[in-house]
Amino acid sequence: MVARSSIGRRSRSAYVGSTRGLRSALARTGLLQRLDARVTPGRFSVATHARSLLSVYDAVDLSVLDLPWWTYPAIRAVEEHLKSRGGSSRVFEYGAGASTLWLRARAGDVISVEHDLEFLEMIEPHVLGAGGKGQLLGRPIRSDGTAGGADGYVSSIDDVPGDFDLIAVDGRERVRCVAAALPRLADGGVVLLDDSQRRSYRPALDMAGTMVTEYAGFVPTLPLPRRTALIRRVG
Repeated sequence: MVARSSIGRRSRSAYVGSTRGLRSALARTGLLQRLDARVTPGRFSVATHARSLLSVYDAVDLSVLDLPWWTYPAIRAVEEHLKSRGGSSRVFEYGAGASTLWLRARAGDVISVEHDLEFLEMIEPHVLGAGGKGQLLGRPIRSDGTAGGADGYVSSIDDVPGDFDLIAVDGRERVRCVAAALPRLADGGVVLLDDSQRRSYRPALDMAGTMVTEYAGFVPTLPLPRRTALIRRVG
C-alpha cells in the first residue's frame, strides 16, 4: 500500500510538473494568451476546459477561470441552488481553494476549513483579499490522518453556530465530514460530496434518511470524468 501510494504521488508530481512546463511554454509563445481570450469564466466550453487542464493543483490559476473543482453538471446544480437562496446562502466548506473564491462570489457567508497549513498560507491572501464575510480556518491533520488533528478537522463545523444552506465536503475524512454536516443543514440545504465515485466514500452516500443525486461529467483541470454528489436530508 505504501509503495503504491508513493508511486501515485510521483506520478501526480510528474503530471503536474509537465502541465506547468507546458503552461510556461505556451505563455512564452503567446498561445496561452490566445487561449485565455477564448475562455468564458464560470462557464463550460471546450476552450475553458482546455485552459483548466493547465491549472491542475493550482487553485489560484484556476480561480481566474471562476470554476470550482467539481464536475461541470454539479457546478451548474450548485449555482442554481445558491441562486434560489437569493445569493445570501450560508456555506461551510471542508477543503479551501478555488471553490472558496467561486462560492464567495455567489453566497452571503462562507466559512472554509483547510487541513494543509502550507496550502492555507498560500491561498489565504487570495481568499481574504476577495472581500465579503467569512472565515478561513486552519485545522492541521497529522501525516497518518488518524488521530487528534483529524478529529479537530471534522468537528470544526461545531465551532460555527447556525445552519447552512450548502456544506461542501472536498477535503480529508470525507465520510465523517458528511456525517457531521447533515445535522447542520438548513431546510432545503444540501451537502456536496466531491469524488463520489470512490468506493471508500460509499458509506457517505448510504447514510439513512438521505436522498442522493450524483452528477457525472468532466472536471476542470482533469482529462477524465468523475462524479460529484449532492446529498439532501429527507423526512
